[in-house]
Amino acid sequence: MTTLMEVKYTVPPLRSDLLQRPGLSEKMNRELQSDGRFTRKLTLISAPAGYGKTTAALQWLQALDSCTAWVSLDEGDNDGRVFWSYVVRALSEVHGGVGKKSADYLQAETTQLAGMAGGPTDYRNFLKRLVNEMASLPKPAILVLDDYHVIEERDIHDGISYLLQHLPPTVHVVLVTRVDPPVGLSRLRGRGEILEVRAADLRLDARAVRQLVCRMTGYDVRDDELAELLKSTRGWITGLQLFALSASQSDDISQLIHNLAGQNRYILEYLLDEVLAHQPPEVRDFLLQTSPLNRFTPSLCDHVTKSSRGLDMLMRLQRQNLFVVKLDEAGRWYRYHPLFGQLLRHQLAKERPREVGRILCRAADWYRQKGMVPAAVDAFIDAEAFGQAADVLQEEVEKLWYQGREKQLLRWFDALSEESIMAHRRLCIFYCTVLLVNAARSSEAEHYLTAAERFTSDNYEKEAEPGSFLRLTGAEMEGLTRALRAQLAAFSGDAEGFLAAADGIMNYFRARRSNWRPLAATLAAEASEWQGDVRKCDRLFRLALEDGRELKDPIFCLLVANRMAFMKLRDAKLTEVLQLCSDQLEFAEETGFAGTSRAGTLWSLQGEIHRERNELECAAECIQKGIDMAEEGPPTAAAWNLIWRLRLLLSCRRLQEMEDLLGYVREHMMGLAAWIDRKVIDLRVRLAICRGDHAAAERLLTPFMKMDEPIGPWYDETHLNIVRLLLAQDRVLGAVQRLESLEDYFSERGSTRGRLQATILRSVALHRLDRADAASVQLRAALQLGEAEGFVRSFLQEGEEVHALLLKCKDRGICSCYVQKLLDEFAGETDTAAPGDEGQLAPADEITAREREILRLLSEGLSNKEIADRLFISLNTVKWHASNIYSKLGAANRTEAASIAKRLGILQD
Repeated sequence: MTTLMEVKYTVPPLRSDLLQRPGLSEKMNRELQSDGRFTRKLTLISAPAGYGKTTAALQWLQALDSCTAWVSLDEGDNDGRVFWSYVVRALSEVHGGVGKKSADYLQAETTQLAGMAGGPTDYRNFLKRLVNEMASLPKPAILVLDDYHVIEERDIHDGISYLLQHLPPTVHVVLVTRVDPPVGLSRLRGRGEILEVRAADLRLDARAVRQLVCRMTGYDVRDDELAELLKSTRGWITGLQLFALSASQSDDISQLIHNLAGQNRYILEYLLDEVLAHQPPEVRDFLLQTSPLNRFTPSLCDHVTKSSRGLDMLMRLQRQNLFVVKLDEAGRWYRYHPLFGQLLRHQLAKERPREVGRILCRAADWYRQKGMVPAAVDAFIDAEAFGQAADVLQEEVEKLWYQGREKQLLRWFDALSEESIMAHRRLCIFYCTVLLVNAARSSEAEHYLTAAERFTSDNYEKEAEPGSFLRLTGAEMEGLTRALRAQLAAFSGDAEGFLAAADGIMNYFRARRSNWRPLAATLAAEASEWQGDVRKCDRLFRLALEDGRELKDPIFCLLVANRMAFMKLRDAKLTEVLQLCSDQLEFAEETGFAGTSRAGTLWSLQGEIHRERNELECAAECIQKGIDMAEEGPPTAAAWNLIWRLRLLLSCRRLQEMEDLLGYVREHMMGLAAWIDRKVIDLRVRLAICRGDHAAAERLLTPFMKMDEPIGPWYDETHLNIVRLLLAQDRVLGAVQRLESLEDYFSERGSTRGRLQATILRSVALHRLDRADAASVQLRAALQLGEAEGFVRSFLQEGEEVHALLLKCKDRGICSCYVQKLLDEFAGETDTAAPGDEGQLAPADEITAREREILRLLSEGLSNKEIADRLFISLNTVKWHASNIYSKLGAANRTEAASIAKRLGILQD
């Protein structure tokens, strides 16, 4: 569970002596709420620093009859899980029952090491739960996100955009920010769902300026002086407050007014000098010494200033209105006004440059003593004390990883010096882990993994603390290093390296409750499969699933189920794959993970089974569901779903669509992992052979054409494609020679599906050589392999020669029911798609639900970008869906597609 700071989800107290601004509150109230329902979704308070945005929000909310959930944001909240944890906690402060289910879901979705290509969490599924819980609030509620400009993460912005689209009418969001955030503001403006408060609304008018100066100085400014103040400050609150502070110490306020000129920065610097110059030495020292702190308590101030005057000084600063802001009613936490603090830090760096680092290090020590690890790491990094930051981080890195804070870890690792990371085996390992989660940085992961492997057993045994649930023992650390090495080898396509690293890996994880044992079991299972030991592979996969369930880790269970299903698919156990997918999807539903990208991959795997059984419409539905669910998930999951889609398009002979989609995949997904690159090349070869472009196919296959080229994992289809190309070129003897070694290889590996395809191809080759009896023997063997599981496409894809051989089998009464089914399917192929025909996968009225949704928005005139924003999907996904729609409807553009859809009744006028 992520540790949260209470002060960040507490509504800040409001000073009683603030200027009242009824005009501003009236603007913010206008048309905002009616009968307990908000007529707008968002209030955007956006202005530069120093305009009193937070104060304005607090004054406005104080007068409303609504519950307020408040989150004060900082740079450390640029992590989706941390950010949304604070949002949920703030809402729970409004009503205790709100957010519990969504919080449990958010905390449960922990990134596992096994998900090496795991991208950002799919927050839509969490947000759906949160929206449902928000809809049950007993009273209207306002969610305020203060200082939203510190948020930079795209997935958080996307989440806010999604939340605003689906917000219940009893909830309103307020964003307080210095810059306009990318959360679909133009869409909200177009619908009249946003109230905008800008700098012009926040500026003080002449009456308020006169009142402020009189209250703080007792001086009644003349009309000409008031005009000059307004001209120089433009009603800018912070500048006016600093002026008033300076004026309260000045003997000639009129002259001070005339001295104000220039831009805000120069005004501030001038006024700050004036303010500091009139402070007693002890106050000035306290201000400068505490200025590097983003927020502070009296005891933290005592620690960094080496005194015991923290509480007294903070009370004194409040009485003097010296820009110190109380963050909670109890007075435990404070901060300086951002601009005032910034200028104080600038002054400290100018006067005492060496002091900044020492202050930050003392603050980090205090944070560490209080168990505030993230704050301690941040402070040490700000002080450029990278060695100390690394020392703190290495003690907590595993716990932070399990809290799902991999993005924050990545920022810390990137900020640390290489030397400080290299000094700790644990940090090298977890930096490698985090870099692999961001798969595009696998070369850097290799660098740090190599460093981790240089540590001796003595070094890491001293660092380890055995016996703790979230603490790696020395043996487990060695095992984790080997696991990372195996994953890197797999990513790069190094089968030999993978097998070497995975060999004996289970010996390092003997503890039943080790969080890393499921990963070891998964890697050992895959190694066993590569070595042909299918039984051991199945046993280890089942062990990984059992461990994952015992550790209550649904995400890992789904990932193991995916890998296990691949193994069973290669072993031609189609029924078992369907059952495994069904069971795990039911488990995902029970645990709240049914909408995740890894559950989506299970849907696509089911689609591949339906494709093999020639149930193409069902296959299309399942694969499309997987694609939709993978939009926000790991890139490898998205790639696999598209690979299944490409195979489906090939089966349907929709070759132009296949070529277009291959172009998209090659542009966006090549380089993620060796096995994905290999699959894409295999599909390009199949497309080229299908189109009769043998030269293109041969160019792609040239590196593998030598007979002595080892086959190896991931290359099954490649070598089958070589046989297909040789047959297409009428080089039959070469094909037969290839098939002999292929059949031996598939038998050794226990790959029944590969053996089935090789046997079918061998029957075709023998038929070409006029060896009819031998060809029939081979086809009968293939029928025996395929009958129990209902294989169809493996026979259909090899063409008319298989059809002719099946007719002979029928005449001889061999596998009569199965043969008749295959002959019927061949007849269906002839009726629906003659050779070379690029027919439709389904009629127009079989357009998927997502395609109907996009088609409706296209017909309404929304741009692709607007559709992407509204549906919370990528622009490329919209383009891809639009291409599918045009193809299915036979339309050239969106206008024509909309017209055809209305004519067919797909869209209603």
